[in-house]
Amino acid sequence: HLIGQGYRTFGYIGSQGGSDLRAKKRFEAFATVLREAGAQLVAVREAEGESSMGVGRKMTDEVLRAKDPPRAIYYANDDLAAGGMMHCLAENVAMPGDVALAGFNGLGFLDSLPLKLTTTVTPRFEIGKEAATWLASSAPSGTATGALLEARLDVGETT
Repeated sequence: HLIGQGYRTFGYIGSQGGSDLRAKKRFEAFATVLREAGAQLVAVREAEGESSMGVGRKMTDEVLRAKDPPRAIYYANDDLAAGGMMHCLAENVAMPGDVALAGFNGLGFLDSLPLKLTTTVTPRFEIGKEAATWLASSAPSGTATGALLEARLDVGETT
């Protein structure tokens, strides 16, 4: 979506020091797609601690203060992206005019934000249900069921 919108320089903001394996895999895929599209990843920040809006706000400030800041920032989750939005609103950074922001998860609290954030909505309830069904089965052999659960892009005002 971001590449299709014409963005070519990107930042990434994550947390937990890169120890979230799912977020790490998403980041690797994100970086690969950027490379294949001829786009550049110009800023990567990963906080050591837990994810929060405060962390997202602080790291967005750092990324945007760089000599050549990215035109789009992808966040490991919606908490961080919401913090990025709050930074931009407080500092009069136009979204998407100055920078585009995109989160991940599609969390319910996004409906309370002053702008609609672009995010990837994940089927978290269905993932939990599949996991519980697998764990409750009579023979959890370590082999996944192979259920394919679709995520979807929810385009907001930030891209």
